[in-house]
Amino acid sequence: MTTSQCEGIHSLIKNYISKTCYLLELIHNFNEVLTQYRTNELLSDFKSLFTTPVLPTCLQDIEKQATDIFARSMFKEVWCEIEEAGKLNVVTHSVSNNEVKVRINKYRQPGREYKVQYDKITKKFACDCRLFESRGIPCCHIFYIMRHDHIDIIPDTLVCTRRTKNAKKDYVCSVTSAEIDSENIAGIRYDALATLCFTLCESASKNRDDFMEIRDDIFGLIQKLKKRRDPDSKVLSNACMVGDPTVVKTKGA
Repeated sequence: MTTSQCEGIHSLIKNYISKTCYLLELIHNFNEVLTQYRTNELLSDFKSLFTTPVLPTCLQDIEKQATDIFARSMFKEVWCEIEEAGKLNVVTHSVSNNEVKVRINKYRQPGREYKVQYDKITKKFACDCRLFESRGIPCCHIFYIMRHDHIDIIPDTLVCTRRTKNAKKDYVCSVTSAEIDSENIAGIRYDALATLCFTLCESASKNRDDFMEIRDDIFGLIQKLKKRRDPDSKVLSNACMVGDPTVVKTKGA
């Protein structure tokens, strides 16, 4: 976790917790913080999955790929770096075998230079500003070199997994040891399942046959979980489930 992320969490918690509150009040307020944090996380996931930002810069191919890769909160920072790349100029550009070395300065700031180098084979980039190492996103200097050398695809070496839309899918594991408190991990599992359900509902609701199939499958999973927790429970019929209304012909007067 980066320093900026810790500062963001601290700024959220300080609105609910004070040094004069009692222990019971502290626990209650801390639970409120966790609830708000999880809600914000769900909203962020929803925006990443179901909204598409406007692409105003000239590097629309790179922007479009960035929207597909990065989570919405991180795409805002990536977009700022892409826009900032338009203010940069090349001072020197040299190629030795497969290694490219470039010195860059900024418009109206000729005295401040940055060195960027990358390998044409491995597609590994390195910049003096070290934004990628600290923040996990490509810097404006790298985006400028991509534009200058006609690189229209963000290489995998510039994609930090923890900043992508699939970060939860890759890192959240549903299998935990017995020592971990189930209540602590349940919130993380809930967020991960809710994100997947958003995508499922979006696709299944557009077609009647898909809706009926997914509805029956979900009903079966619910009954399976209930039966697993309580073997003596009665299995409900899906005849009373909500579906599309039955269309009938009206009788004439």
